[in-house]
Amino acid sequence: MLQMSGNRMTAHNLATILAPSIAYTPATAASRRAFSDNDAIVAVVETMINRVDEIYTVPRELQYQMYTTLKETGGGEALDMVLYSLHSHNTQG
Repeated sequence: MLQMSGNRMTAHNLATILAPSIAYTPATAASRRAFSDNDAIVAVVETMINRVDEIYTVPRELQYQMYTTLKETGGGEALDMVLYSLHSHNTQG
């Protein structure tokens, strides 16, 4: 049996699997019709996957504002979590 290494799951395949869960609505006639346009939902989720760094990056100015606010309001534990997260993100790239 031939074994392949690495991840063969493409962004499109992942989006196809995740889209119904992300765009879930209770089963009604209207929602069933909405899912007839499933390709559009998959395309949106695929774009979110492909552009995750652009969509979910907090600008440095906002990071600084959060840091300053947490420091001034005594949010020590939350501040520690923010600083750890920023450090982890900056050392991974």
